[in-house]
Amino acid sequence: MRVEYFLVKLIGYSFYIRILLKKVIILLMYDFTKLACKLKLLDREQKIFLAKRTRMIIL
Repeated sequence: MRVEYFLVKLIGYSFYIRILLKKVIILLMYDFTKLACKLKLLDREQKIFLAKRTRMIIL
């Protein structure tokens, strides 16, 4: 009984943590893209590629 309860909690937490990690990664990529655009590090093709990558991660 105790072990089953622990496993259910663990699975729930891992799901929650996975969602949080996804959001953090999206925010980091978004910030990186904005910073790179400000510093003019990216040319046009790289900007399009990054935009597609971030959109894929969000979906």
